[in-house]
Amino acid sequence: MDKGSPKFKLSIKSSPAKPTKKNSILFVTNLFRPGGVTPYGWKFENAYDIKELLKSLGNKNGDPTFIGTTEFRAFSNLTTKWVKESQVGSNLWVMRINEVDTEVTDDIGRFPMSAHKAYANKIVRAIIAEGIKTIGETDITEDYTLSLNNIGDLDNQFDEVAVRDQQHVLRDALFEVSIAEGDEDVENLI
Repeated sequence: MDKGSPKFKLSIKSSPAKPTKKNSILFVTNLFRPGGVTPYGWKFENAYDIKELLKSLGNKNGDPTFIGTTEFRAFSNLTTKWVKESQVGSNLWVMRINEVDTEVTDDIGRFPMSAHKAYANKIVRAIIAEGIKTIGETDITEDYTLSLNNIGDLDNQFDEVAVRDQQHVLRDALFEVSIAEGDEDVENLI
């Protein structure tokens, strides 16, 4: 791709539990940690037709994501997860701002916490501008302050993915060891 081309192309694919007509409004909620000051991230209800966009916003490659002409910078500490059931709702896409990012040693590449609400607004503006949803099909709901139990519930769902990823890395490493070249004399026989 040339430098001006989008790194992300929105594609509408089948998603888990497609909504019915009455549930087609996209609800975006700003999530906060207890105390209501520190952002946790966002939850997206009925976001079936923008799932690829939401997943791409959490990329760790440094590539921007585009919806039409609207550019979203890449942030290394955003993670997106499909949440089937949780204490804060069902059938949600949740985007979490990871507090600890071991790959980043300074603030470069980290999501700016002061832009928490503005980011949700920008996502909705881009979705409307591209005709993916109309103004009547989107809503930014009131901010929601999570309890410690809510955070534990959501974090556990994100951590399941991390544990699976670590298991895949370990499995791949063990496989590579098991198929490594053997004794040179034996290898020369084949």
